[in-house]
Amino acid sequence: MKRNIRICSLIDLIKNIAYCVAGAVLLFIGALRLMEETPGEIESGQKLGEFGLAFLGVILIVIGLFGFYWLGALKREAAKTEGYDADLVRKYGILATVFAQMPTGVVSLMDRAERKKNGELTKRGVASNELFAETRPEYKEGYDAENNAVIRLVSPRNNGKAYQTRGIEDIGSKNNWKGWLYLAPVIILVSIFLIYPLVNTIFISFTQDYLYATGEFQGMTLTNFTYILGLTNRANGAHESYFVSYAIPNTIICVIVTVPVSTILALLISVALNSIKWFQKILQTIFFLPYVTNGIAVGMVFSVIFADKGVINFLFNTPDKVWIYGAERWTAMIPLCFYIVWSSIPFKILIFLSGLQGIDKQYYQAAQIDSASKAKVLWRITVPLLSPQILYILITSFIGAWKEYTAVVGLFNGPGTLGKAGDPNMETIVFYIYENLSTQTSYAAAAAVFLFVIILLFTALQFAVSKKRVHY
Repeated sequence: MKRNIRICSLIDLIKNIAYCVAGAVLLFIGALRLMEETPGEIESGQKLGEFGLAFLGVILIVIGLFGFYWLGALKREAAKTEGYDADLVRKYGILATVFAQMPTGVVSLMDRAERKKNGELTKRGVASNELFAETRPEYKEGYDAENNAVIRLVSPRNNGKAYQTRGIEDIGSKNNWKGWLYLAPVIILVSIFLIYPLVNTIFISFTQDYLYATGEFQGMTLTNFTYILGLTNRANGAHESYFVSYAIPNTIICVIVTVPVSTILALLISVALNSIKWFQKILQTIFFLPYVTNGIAVGMVFSVIFADKGVINFLFNTPDKVWIYGAERWTAMIPLCFYIVWSSIPFKILIFLSGLQGIDKQYYQAAQIDSASKAKVLWRITVPLLSPQILYILITSFIGAWKEYTAVVGLFNGPGTLGKAGDPNMETIVFYIYENLSTQTSYAAAAAVFLFVIILLFTALQFAVSKKRVHY
């Protein structure tokens, strides 16, 4: 028996070592070729293939390391359990044998030796008509409601043999190809329009003087990131200051101001709409209209509202107050944040309303019997039960605020309060990427990767906090 376990383990060990070695070789070759500085113009397709080679090497190394972890866990389980049958290992493999003999009632080695001595077992150590040394009931395929387990006969040749497995595979595990077939169109589309652009953008961010039209560049470099952050200058002495001075601060302001304000307002409006019986559908439609309205058209409306002779100056009796065109940077932030909040509220209301309608009314009836105030009902019942929807709204809102672009174009028709003239004092990170995409593609890609990392960190932080705050 131990010899069979060692053979199975040795095969898995060799396979995992092969994965790691092959991955390390591919990673080394790809990285070595990527770091070579080739004079002249090099086709980007060649470098992209080498980048993919290195990426494939990383994947193979991860697979090999995971195989080592699984092999160790399997051997630990094997060390805990006694009474493995050598014939079962040869026929079904160590994995099926380990999981099959984990339940209680496995005969110990001493008991098996004694039964074999008395002639109850054959030379192979099993009874003539049993898979296990002890008498076990006959099982049928399907769902066992009493034991809450899925039963599947492992032996395809003789279904009369009783063999029960738990935790290995479900009843439809042999039809996984159908699931992959159904997922194939989506996987293809995601690979073409999401994974490939992401990998290509990361690759371009490390290229020097990448030409957007021809796809040619001059070697690999890390200075693209230091240049956009203002840490280094270009070879001609040019210095980048707009990204750090305008793009990052403006985007952070949009994130810090608009996300909490729009989320709180959407929650309050949703609670109010959910408690209204008359004209509820009409009001929901009215509140949802901004979500389906063209962003540029909404920007034009806000430009009129915040104009010199507009509604805002009339209501607050501030004649000739400049809010948008030609305004100061911090003054122009007010209509910009108003625009973002107003355009983002409808989607949040829709999500919150769907969550509110799924809350059991018994909670509110119990609070009414206890004479709980509306504030306590909102804070103690509604908000905790809406925590999954709040988490979803916060994640999508943070991502959308970090990628803000439409509001700036709709209000200012350019990166600054003077439109396309003057300093880009209203520029966001996405606007910076768009402005430099065709002229300085390497810097635009570096800014895109910088934004991707920031969004990834914020999302991971939100998921970490949600483990204690979200109640499903």
